[in-house]
Parts: sequence; C-alpha cells; structure tokens
Amino acid sequence: MTIISFLHAKGGVGKTTSTMWLAAAAAYSTKINVPIHVIDADINQGSLSSWHEDAEALHDSEPEVPFVNVTLHSGNYRQVIKALDSIPDDEVVIVDGPPADFAMISDVARRSDFVVIPTKGTAVEIEQILTTISRAIPESTKYGVLFTMWNKSSTLVEEARSALEELDEPYFWPPISKLTYLERAAGTWPANNRKELAGYDFLLAQILEKINACLLYTSPSPRD
Repeated sequence: MTIISFLHAKGGVGKTTSTMWLAAAAAYSTKINVPIHVIDADINQGSLSSWHEDAEALHDSEPEVPFVNVTLHSGNYRQVIKALDSIPDDEVVIVDGPPADFAMISDVARRSDFVVIPTKGTAVEIEQILTTISRAIPESTKYGVLFTMWNKSSTLVEEARSALEELDEPYFWPPISKLTYLERAAGTWPANNRKELAGYDFLLAQILEKINACLLYTSPSPRD
C-alpha cells in the first residue's frame, strides 16, 4: 500500500484539513483506481472522525453537496496501528497524525512511505519541525514540510522557507494559501475542481513523484 501521513508534534497546523483534502484529490484522480483510506490517528481528539461523519450526514440530507467515497479507520492506539498494518498492499492510505505524542508519531512514520509535516511557518513551529524530525521520523522515511495557511502579503513563509533551505530540509512549493473556505471546511468535502482542491491535487502529484509510486498520476501544472 501507499501510506502518506500528516505528522507534526504541534496541533493547529492543518493536519486534518490536509488529510481530507489530499484524500479528495486522490479519490478524484482519474489515474488512481484503487480504494482510498483515511486513518484518524489523533486518538484523543478524533477530529477527522467527526469531520468525516458530519460530511456524510450533510450529504445524506443534501445529496447535491460534494461527497468523497473513502474508508475511515479510527479507534484506540492498537486499533489504529492494526489498521495501518492490515490494509491491502495495493490501496492508498492517508493518515491524520496526533500532536505531541512522539511515540505514536514515530510508529506511524515508520509505516509511512512519505511524511508531510504541515506548518504555518512561524519561528516556533520551525523549531518544532526540527524536533519532530529528529525525534520521530526515521532516517529511511522520506518527508517534506508543507506550508499551510499562506498569507501572500506576509514574509513569514518566505523567511521559513529560507531557514529550511539553510538547514537543507525538504519542503513543498508552492504553499497552501490561507483561504476562508478552508478555514470553514470542517464537516465538508471539496468539489472536484482545481479551485476547491486548493493546491492539494498538485501536492499529491509531488508526493507520488517523490516516492516513485506505481500509481499512475498525471501531474497538473503548478498554481501561480
């Protein structure tokens, strides 16, 4: 299987939104013809589980709203790890990781083909990224930093990008922009169009290229 995990020791950086939007991008892709699974590894908050259930309920009451057919896995620590170990090899798994729990972050990272570390780009978060990498990401696991909630009028992300370049740490570009509808997206799925996917379709293409996934995927052009 192909396992892509969103992991960061800090909460509030966009892990859950990124998990759902990347899952949507994978499910919508005409080049990926295998089941998509999402795993809620944040066992204390369960934000992804609630999001998925709310989106399903909304679609049941309003069938015209977008809905993405993915399989949700959740539960306690043992159940989450069991799910990661038991999903068929030819399927795609996207994981919403827990904050602060380095032991579980490490367990998920060791099972992942690629780890995405979301961040808003603050100096404090850069330090936490480095801590997450050193304490929880195995040397053999590929990873990259994803800037989320990018405000183009601020230099914050550009400064963080420069810091990562100096440290020779991998990152994705362009960032995910700070968008009102993403901030209000909880309990919904995006429609199958470039605007609502907000760059996660391009992120998916970048990740699959980095891990040389056998899944055929035609890369869209980067956004301006």
